[in-house]
Amino acid sequence: MAKEGIVEQLNELASDDSKRSNAARLRDIFDVVESTIAAGVTRAEIVKTLSRNGFEMSLGTFNTELHRIRKKRRHQLDGG
Repeated sequence: MAKEGIVEQLNELASDDSKRSNAARLRDIFDVVESTIAAGVTRAEIVKTLSRNGFEMSLGTFNTELHRIRKKRRHQLDGG
């Protein structure tokens, strides 16, 4: 198989949200979520909006994933 064919297939897999976890999808929109929280929108409202757009996660799971993403980003900024 040609390199281009492999690259195309891998790009298709990466762009297919149905095969990605909610956590991975949340990482993709993390900056927007953070700015929405900073604007005063409640986490419950954010979870409702995410749910209407195909995310299946509770408020508790959302909070946990948010904490994990923040922690990982802090670690990366600290040079880790």
